[in-house]
This record gives sequence, C-alpha cells and structure tokens, in this order.
Amino acid sequence: DLADDAMGYVTYARGFKSGGFTGRIGIPQDLGPYDPEFVDMIEVGVKAQWLDNRLRTNMALFHNWYDDIQLAQIFFIEDQFGNTVNGNTILNAAKAKTKGLELEIMALPSEWLSLNAAVGYLDAEYDEFVTFNPGLGVDQDLSGNVLQNAPKWTINLGFDARFLIGDAAEVSVNFQYKHTSKKFNTSLFNTPRSEIQPTHIADLNVDFSPIGGKWSVGLWARNLFDERYIDSVFDAPGVFGLVNYQDPRTYGVSIRAEM
Repeated sequence: DLADDAMGYVTYARGFKSGGFTGRIGIPQDLGPYDPEFVDMIEVGVKAQWLDNRLRTNMALFHNWYDDIQLAQIFFIEDQFGNTVNGNTILNAAKAKTKGLELEIMALPSEWLSLNAAVGYLDAEYDEFVTFNPGLGVDQDLSGNVLQNAPKWTINLGFDARFLIGDAAEVSVNFQYKHTSKKFNTSLFNTPRSEIQPTHIADLNVDFSPIGGKWSVGLWARNLFDERYIDSVFDAPGVFGLVNYQDPRTYGVSIRAEM
C-alpha cells in the first residue's frame, strides 16, 4: 500500500512449454524434434484512485525474456522432381524479448458520463535467431527483427453517456475508438506482403429503454467510418499470398426483452 488510494506491486514468473515433434509434415526433416521454450517475466505496476474515486489509473511496466521460443514456419519449396512441396515445422529462436508498458485511465466527470482510455507500448524482437530462409535458399540472421503479431502501439479511447428523456425513458450512448500500429503476420522474415497496415476503427452503440420497463432497443454500428483494411495475411514465399480484409461498416438494430 503506497497510500490510502494507491497500491504498487512487483511480479516475477517463469514459464515453460515442452518440446516435441511436428505432427504434420510434407518434408521429412520437418519432423523435429524441437526444444522446450522458457520465459522469465517481471512486471511492476501501480494502481490508484483519485478525486474521491472519480479517476482511476493503472500503469504497468513489463519485461519478458524468452529462451528457445517456439515458432511455427509454413513454406513451399520444389522437391528434386520439380513438384511444389508444403513444409510445416516448429523452429526455436535462441533468444527473444518483449518489453513495454500499459496505461489505463477511467474517469467519471459526472453522473451521466464515464470516460475510458488505454495505451499500450510494445518492443518485441529477436535477440539471437539464425534460420534457413526457404524463399532465398540461404541462412538468414533475424536478430533484431520484430516478432509476429506485435504492434508497437495499441490505443483505445471511449465514453459511455446516459441521458434521461423526462421521466419516461433512458438513452445510453457508447463510443469506442481502437488504433493498432503496423505489425507483421505469419512470416518470420517480415516480408513486405506480410505487413499489416496501421488501423483505426470506431464502434458506436445507442440504446433506448423506458424507465422501469423490461425491454430496450439498440442501434449499433461497427467500423463506423467504413475504413478498409487488411485484417490478416498468409505469405507463402515464392508461391502465393492470402489476404483477409477487415469487415466494412456494419450496422443493425437489437431488441432485448426480459420475461
């Protein structure tokens, strides 16, 4: 306890995932074995409430050290007969680390309005990792490369507002904005077509319910501003790439009733 409305903490943990063999193979050497994975994690944080509990702040700093981190690799190569063969294997990157911070803020400026915000910063990269690149046909040093699915920044902002229409009904409005910075998906080599662009997505919900009633009607919209993004990719070097797109703007009506 740092004060009446604040506390701090320190956490240490060690994780383990056993090694094994790859169950699905198209190339005999993909069978394995692969080594166990270890991670050491330390986190330091502070949680506090301010202004007569109208403001809450949570902050955490973390650092993870990975040894022999297990990574899936899917690739296509030509065999000695000129046929395209699908390779599926598990690799071990010698060392990797992830570190960063997370900050959450929740505020109640009035009885009818609440605000929320969350910011995450992540630095995730390989410290030691040399592996064979099937697309180039040579060993490649990936030390310093960013890990897959590890955006540097994530941001969420939003509010909840409630209004009374006389003594008859209540209207609630919820708005959320989400930002994710660029990241790489499915490729260990951070190829250009494995990159997913930064995204900005907003969602909106408006609910109407009578005072004392047992039903409500809601209007909702996802991807409110109809942004068009690549959501995920699969990069098979030298063969093809698959792309899934973010849903366009969707909207609808929801009706709820209590029996």
